[in-house]
Amino acid sequence: MIIVGIVLLGTFVGGVFAAPTVSQTFITNNPLNVRIVGGTPSLQTTSTDIEVIKFAGVLSNQGPSGSYAPLTVGIFVGNLTTSFSFTPKAVFQQINSVKASIVYQSGSFLQSCQACGQPGDMFNFQVNGQQVASIHPGNSNIPLTSVVTLSGLLSGSNVISVSVSNPTEPGFYYVYEVRLTVEYTFLS
Repeated sequence: MIIVGIVLLGTFVGGVFAAPTVSQTFITNNPLNVRIVGGTPSLQTTSTDIEVIKFAGVLSNQGPSGSYAPLTVGIFVGNLTTSFSFTPKAVFQQINSVKASIVYQSGSFLQSCQACGQPGDMFNFQVNGQQVASIHPGNSNIPLTSVVTLSGLLSGSNVISVSVSNPTEPGFYYVYEVRLTVEYTFLS
């Protein structure tokens, strides 16, 4: 009986030392269920694309063969402001980088306009009211794509403004698309 008692006591004590410690356990609180996942959480990096602006272009007989002209809902102005949302699905940690791709075409090839596609023009980008980047647009009869690095993006609701400026007289551009690629780190 004494030997059986010692064996049982040794089994219980050995089992306690073999159990995982609390520091090796990660608890995920999901509204649908609560689960315990063994191990230590790790940081992962991924990216997502956000379609901020997308106007359909149609072939036009007004400009050179194969040129694009926006539909009536397109943009042929020097300033555009719109809102969008960045909502990562994982346990979000930080935004690493934001790249904006803008697809545009100078208005000078589509219409007779004295202020279209001027040499000193600048596309200015503001995110949430802060000036974050500027680029010189090209002047072409085909749609061009430019990529610029942005900052100031928040998790949740955001506002982006794209404007054209020139110290003398800003030109006008058809903007077909603004797409953001956001790289971020999350906990998994």
